[in-house]
Amino acid sequence: MTITNAQIAGAIEQYAPLSLQEPWDNSGWQLGNPFAACTGALICVDASCGVVDEAVKKGLNLIITHHPLIFHPLKQILTGTNRVSDTVAKAISAGISIYSCHTAIDNAPNGVSWQIASDLGLCNIRPLAPGHVANS
Repeated sequence: MTITNAQIAGAIEQYAPLSLQEPWDNSGWQLGNPFAACTGALICVDASCGVVDEAVKKGLNLIITHHPLIFHPLKQILTGTNRVSDTVAKAISAGISIYSCHTAIDNAPNGVSWQIASDLGLCNIRPLAPGHVANS
């Protein structure tokens, strides 16, 4: 059975729907082909050229990050000028898709923030500021 990158993202979104992300965030698909058959996924905090190289070396075509690679609108992609442009160009040329979880997973019940609070032994856990947080 072939599993697509979109199916992997769909499983993540069952746990951490994009509706939970903060309004200023850019969680979700960053680049690539969501409908490609997934050959494997590399999970990391931040995408970089080194991460793309590692995915290529291992034969993986999906990178799942915490932080979005593309956070602000891109006006141009010029290699050799900045980390984002270099990583975008390298990932696209290698046929790698990038999906980011960021505040959607931070705000998810039992997500990153909830887990940290629990590990610290906190009780009555709730957001400090109102937002797009689901009920736990």
